[in-house]
Formats: sequence, C-alpha cells, structure tokens
Amino acid sequence: MIQVEQKETIRILYFIKRHSVAADCQRTRTLPEDDQESDYRCPQRPQYRLTAGRPSLVMGPYLDTIKTWLEVDKSRPAKQRHTAHRIYARLVNECGFTGAERTVREHVAKLRPTFAEMFIPLEFDPGTDAQCDWGVAQVSLQAS
Repeated sequence: MIQVEQKETIRILYFIKRHSVAADCQRTRTLPEDDQESDYRCPQRPQYRLTAGRPSLVMGPYLDTIKTWLEVDKSRPAKQRHTAHRIYARLVNECGFTGAERTVREHVAKLRPTFAEMFIPLEFDPGTDAQCDWGVAQVSLQAS
C-alpha cells in the first residue's frame, strides 16, 4: 500500500520534474502496480500551477512608461484618460513598439486598479430584529 507522502512525492516528480512513471517508482521504491499511474493523474486532484508569472520580453521595456501614463491619468477627468488602444498607438508612434495591440491590452488590464467587492455587515442587538427566508418544505409529524 502506498502512503500519502509517497503519492505526493510521485505526483511532484511526474508533474513538475517531468519524470517517467518507471523512474518515479524506482526513486520512491514502489511497484508500478501499487503506484497506479491513473491514481495520481486523477482529474479530481489539484493541478500544479506556476507560482510566478513569466517575464514579458515584448512589454518589459515599456511597462514603466505605461505605468507613468496611467498614474497621470488618475488626476484627469474620465473622458481624458488613456484607453488601451490609445496607449498602444502612443507606444508605436513615440517609442517604436513592435508588439501587438492585444499584448498591450492584457498588460493595461493588469495594471489598472480593480475594485474589491464591498458590503455593509448587518449587526443588530440581540432580540431587536429578525430575519427569515421564505421557502416550501414538507414535514412529516409522527406521534410517539
């Protein structure tokens, strides 16, 4: 029987380090039939993801310029702020940018501020207010 720690070690070797199943079994000293290749590739299990984004080779030199333009835009009226298309046009004309507009749009979307969901918590003194939900239910009462 394979232990949870061994199974996780095999998953790391398979998914992250890209080792073969046979190599995984040798490293963890388990038998391939115990290992059950499909067991640790099961879709219900969590998938590994990149922890840090890859550097952008095309946009890297221009990110500071875009950040500066967006900072200046904060003090301008909404109608006078840069759109992603206008930022792309300025990069091409003023800075000699050779990338695609879609790349600029994606990076501008990441740089623009996002608003967190806001709510007001309801707090009442005990016994002063009540809340109820309306619904339908069937109840079966039996005499004991």
